[in-house]
Amino acid sequence: MAAASRRYSSAFLWIVLMVFGLKEACSQPLRSVHIRSVSENHELMQDDGKSLLLQSLELPTRESCRLHEELCPLVDQLEQYFRNSLVGRSLVIRKVDAYARNRYGLPLLQLEELDGRWVQQHLLEQGLARLRGGEQMTADETVMLRKAEKSARQAGRGIWGTEFGAVKSADDPGKLWPFLNSFQLVEGTLQKAAYRGDWLYLNFGSDWREDFTVAIHHNDLSAQDWSQLIDDLWRRRKLSVEGRYTVRVRGVLSLWNGPVIVVAHPKEIELSDVP
Repeated sequence: MAAASRRYSSAFLWIVLMVFGLKEACSQPLRSVHIRSVSENHELMQDDGKSLLLQSLELPTRESCRLHEELCPLVDQLEQYFRNSLVGRSLVIRKVDAYARNRYGLPLLQLEELDGRWVQQHLLEQGLARLRGGEQMTADETVMLRKAEKSARQAGRGIWGTEFGAVKSADDPGKLWPFLNSFQLVEGTLQKAAYRGDWLYLNFGSDWREDFTVAIHHNDLSAQDWSQLIDDLWRRRKLSVEGRYTVRVRGVLSLWNGPVIVVAHPKEIELSDVP
């Protein structure tokens, strides 16, 4: 009986230690990084020499400034923010995702300043960045960051007040040519879709050889969950005149036949009822 009592007491003690241990662990501050410097391409260099990037953002760089002079004041403002708010400071990592890396293997992180200001949200609100598409953002993060970007876009702040950064119309593909090989947002009337070979093509005009097109590879259609976007598009089609509806897409503008953006994630496509 005494042995059983000791076993129960030990078990109870173990549970208590586990509960309070977990509570203490949860009360510990989130992991942080200390930024030593920021490169011309906006790589954040840590004290240990390792680099990281701000996840989900497309930032104007010195290289884009040399090609598009109107971006230079924005790059100056962005670099000043980095110097004043990030360099020489510790930043809190909002979440740790070992799989969030760019094609060169650099970690992509969501960061907060020590006062709680979310770096990505702040840069989007100021018009100093545009939101990329996927990169493992949660649904809540997507909503919050799109809202921040929208406020700057509607006010014409920062990059949204430039010809380079403004949302482009798919109606005149010739006007897209000066912005080839750059990240852009293009908006237009989706007229039809076609599956050819390994690609799904969303056509924004009657002549796919010249008009703007969105291309999605079948591997990306299989790897991602497109169900919500497809449902939204289907409802829109039933409610729209002649089965047509307006869509906004974001990504690197390339040239195949006409201008094209290759999309790899459903978050890179959005319905644009609301500006």
